[in-house]
Amino acid sequence: MKKIILISLSLFLLLTNCDHKTLSKQEDINDELKKVILEIKNKENITAGELRQEDIRAYGFNANVYAINYEKIEADSEKREVYITVSLKKAGTESVSKVFTISGFKAPEQNLSDQELINIEADKVVLSIPDIENISFDELTTDKLIASGYKKQYSIQYIAKKYNSQKKEVEITFYLTKNHLRSKIRTFTISGFKESLPPQGLIDIKEEYLFSALSLTETKITASAAAKKIKEASNKTIGNFIFGENTILNYDDKKGIFTVYIKGTYKEKPFSKKMRISGFSHPYVNPPESVYKKDLDFTAGIEENLLIDDYIQRANSDIENFFKESLSFMLHKGNRLINEVIVLGEHDSYSMTAELEKIDNTALKIIPIFNIKYKLKTDTDKTEKEEIETFSLAGFLQPVKYFSENDVYIHILNELNKRNDVVKVYPHRFASEFYANAVVTGRTPKELFNDSAIEKYRKLYTEKKPNKYLTFDGLNIGISEPRNGGIEVDDYEGSLSLTYYVASNKIIGDADNINFALRQNTVKVTGFRQVNEETIKDLFGFSIVKSNDKDGNPGTLNSWRKKYIPENMYLVREQGNKGENDWLTFSNTALDYENNSGFILSLNGDANLHELLANPINKFLSVGRSGELLLITRINLKKERQSDYLEIKMNFLGTGEPITLIRNPYIPRN
Repeated sequence: MKKIILISLSLFLLLTNCDHKTLSKQEDINDELKKVILEIKNKENITAGELRQEDIRAYGFNANVYAINYEKIEADSEKREVYITVSLKKAGTESVSKVFTISGFKAPEQNLSDQELINIEADKVVLSIPDIENISFDELTTDKLIASGYKKQYSIQYIAKKYNSQKKEVEITFYLTKNHLRSKIRTFTISGFKESLPPQGLIDIKEEYLFSALSLTETKITASAAAKKIKEASNKTIGNFIFGENTILNYDDKKGIFTVYIKGTYKEKPFSKKMRISGFSHPYVNPPESVYKKDLDFTAGIEENLLIDDYIQRANSDIENFFKESLSFMLHKGNRLINEVIVLGEHDSYSMTAELEKIDNTALKIIPIFNIKYKLKTDTDKTEKEEIETFSLAGFLQPVKYFSENDVYIHILNELNKRNDVVKVYPHRFASEFYANAVVTGRTPKELFNDSAIEKYRKLYTEKKPNKYLTFDGLNIGISEPRNGGIEVDDYEGSLSLTYYVASNKIIGDADNINFALRQNTVKVTGFRQVNEETIKDLFGFSIVKSNDKDGNPGTLNSWRKKYIPENMYLVREQGNKGENDWLTFSNTALDYENNSGFILSLNGDANLHELLANPINKFLSVGRSGELLLITRINLKKERQSDYLEIKMNFLGTGEPITLIRNPYIPRN
């Protein structure tokens, strides 16, 4: 009997000691909680509502032994305070909860838009999965997810999940909604799933194997498109896979989920697996971020001088062809790199339409409509269903001005650039004739351009008719800055280079105030008459004619031989500014009338050289034998003493060498 009492007493003492130890552990962890300090850096730069768990630093306790557990984060933006409820955990023991009050946050912005507010709330979302260690990824459904940390006036929409088998973690992609408002997309990572094993005898096919072989990227295509791509791989060898007949069981683009049954061999090992794959968030689900290309093409309006109403009617019947480059928008990237651009037209996963609407007689607006296509097929559906979600993108675009006078000039210029007959070419005339006319007058020579090249537009924009948008006082082609490089010639190769523009008569007629902001074309044409020694000898027949010297004595062979003309003696040379009154000067003192040699210089039988060479009345052009006009920029004379011969060296526009003519007087030697 005493023995029994002793055993009972020992058991009582043992149990009492265990309870004491448990209580001691609880007291220890509660005491440790008292040491916890929470700190939020740069809190003055964020509002209370913007605080996220990763912004909080906890210290002061033994972090090697205890883990901190954030139970709840509540914000009071008006008071600029946050209430954080935490506890400590250690090997199955959890402390009591403690609430920390932290103040000093930035005052909330009063002018935040609804879109900014919903994006802030999306950043605050925390996802968790109770009892995760007993759930495999394949068993995960959205009803097992618990979302917290955000205001409950918003609804959460899960759009994708992606499993990393090596890390045993899943990425959950979601966004918040409220009425027609939708937040940016966020991705939250959760780890700790149990591992699922394949059936005995078969290799387990991981999603990443399949994705790599078929080039499947979750953010690039929809779930339905991915499922169809797997189906198309049936009975094909792709990489390490030899597929049998693959079967689509279901897909849901809105949820980003599809189920397929695949079979075959992978690296010569058999597999047969039903795969429910998620994470294929619709690539166009994000709201557009900005307009990418938006310029309307007014070609049809300009070509027919259409009123704005007529242009809109024409454009709305074929809108895709009325943009210079297809209307497109940049998508909001969120936390992932997705397809960046949506483009006008019908596409597999979306469509975009647009129409034009008149604002007034000179302005219009573009109204784009963006349609997201969500395709759905269940296990029992024989056909695919489609749901459309529609958004107006008009808010991204500003009003557009209808075409202007300058737009007409640019359009005509672009059309002229396609032609090779804009400049008239005269094989029997020198290009420098047109050059001299242009630089002296500062205007465009009338015969230089082919009027027929713009006759269509001249009638369209100068004739006053009803139902026309613009009317000009005239329309012509003009040389841009003729005295400053707008026209250049090379008479040696018979070429002419022009920089020209198209404008009204008023603009072209104002030589001192050309609108240089106008678009210009530059063109080089050849085929004009060329300068060469044979041509110059024919057109400019210089001769030395016997006359009387200054004393009235007739010239003799001896007097001619005594005549000395240094090399720098000139008939013609450039002296002043291009095109001005002193541009080229003429001087004939060496062989003019009554010089000391008794001989004079004649051109084509005419001794009045100042009328034939560089005469300002002829725009400084020199006149050839049959009235040909040519710009000679310099004529030098040279004669040595006791020589019978006179050198006449002539310079022309272009890159060729000067041409030298040798002349001597005919004097009978009796």
